[in-house]
Amino acid sequence: MGNTNNTLSCMDATAEKWGTEKYSHKNLLARGWCGSPIVLTYRSRMITGADDGNPGLLVVNHLAPQCKDGKILVLGCGQAFAEHWLAASGIVRFAHGIDVSTGAIEKARAEVASQGLTGRVTHEVMDINKLSLVENSYDGLLISQSMHHFERLEHICAEISKGLKPGAPIVIDDFVGPTRFQYSDERLDLMNRLLACLPPHMQKPPIERIPIENFLKVDPSEGVRCGEISDIIRRFFLIERELPYGGSIIYQVLQDVVPKIRHDDPYDCAIVNLLVTFEEYLIKTHAMESDFVMFFARNKK
Repeated sequence: MGNTNNTLSCMDATAEKWGTEKYSHKNLLARGWCGSPIVLTYRSRMITGADDGNPGLLVVNHLAPQCKDGKILVLGCGQAFAEHWLAASGIVRFAHGIDVSTGAIEKARAEVASQGLTGRVTHEVMDINKLSLVENSYDGLLISQSMHHFERLEHICAEISKGLKPGAPIVIDDFVGPTRFQYSDERLDLMNRLLACLPPHMQKPPIERIPIENFLKVDPSEGVRCGEISDIIRRFFLIERELPYGGSIIYQVLQDVVPKIRHDDPYDCAIVNLLVTFEEYLIKTHAMESDFVMFFARNKK
């Protein structure tokens, strides 16, 4: 009984956090590394091979052929963004989003109504670690920046395999770096040396390794098994493309720095471009692995 209560308490903390406005898609983007257009160009180059490439088009081309008249499952949808976009754009006919946060799902349902998508986009509150799907009930799957919150990865992937139709397209875009963001001393030192090089108006406190107990208090799901995600995805699904796109250094260095960057100032832009170029070199020469990867896969059955 004690373990059950602890689990409920953990999921309550996670649900409360992700239902707040601070953790809406808009606000997370504004504070994070991908809030910089320079980083978005870098991300596009890493994923598509071109500065002006469109990663979203890869998602569309992978999902649409089997989902445009079908139903897609979105796991860890949060306050919703992806499923609304997919349905409103005609990429999928129907979408069903699941998230543990009641507050997030309430916001998602309100957005469905405001966009006139009632009946096409539905949402459900559920602890995804307890996922149970009806066999062959979905035509595709999208998980975007939420799989690193899932603890029972093997169970979830088995349920996904059961719930998806044979050969159904899968897109998973996530952080696959060190579990619980427990970076090595060498990586932290490099991040902080780069951070110290930034001009005064872009400075922030040094980056520190977050104690595990802090995660357990604020959001026990955060990064719980992210270091195992890639191997588990490869085991359960047929990978067609695995596209790393960085974040191994600048994800942390630019967190909460992006709002301070003057993107109309050539000096600030040059600094961010240097950070991007340095990280890209490390990843492409295999001196460092990418912490973010986009997987395009299919259900094996």
